[in-house]
Amino acid sequence: MSVWEFVFLVLAGVGAGLTGSIAGLASLISYPALLAAGLPR
Repeated sequence: MSVWEFVFLVLAGVGAGLTGSIAGLASLISYPALLAAGLPR
């Protein structure tokens, strides 16, 4: 995992956390981010 992928996943995690705390839709951000980074389901 490169530094850029790590930064991307951290930012996606923050976005998912904010979305989850506001609307309960954390997977709306986290799932596509993990797929974009190439992590398996």
